[in-house]
Amino acid sequence: MQREKKWTLTHGYAVLAIPETGLFVRDGQIKSGHGTTMAISELILYSRRVDADNHAAQNAKYWAQKEPAGSPWHFEVLPVLVEERL
Repeated sequence: MQREKKWTLTHGYAVLAIPETGLFVRDGQIKSGHGTTMAISELILYSRRVDADNHAAQNAKYWAQKEPAGSPWHFEVLPVLVEERL
């Protein structure tokens, strides 16, 4: 029985949301400066940088409208290299 691959790409681009307070790793979990834990159920991996840039811009626009008085979020596009163990 062979394990099903979760990733179809070997590399790509992901969008990471960073709050104004920053992101930190504590006890093996990603946490914001407010102490809230970042929960990731799915990570979108884009094959083209332009698609990831568009997604980041859409998220920035959405959160600016939703929380005009709240702390700003920055959406960064990160190159990702995927390596799976077989």
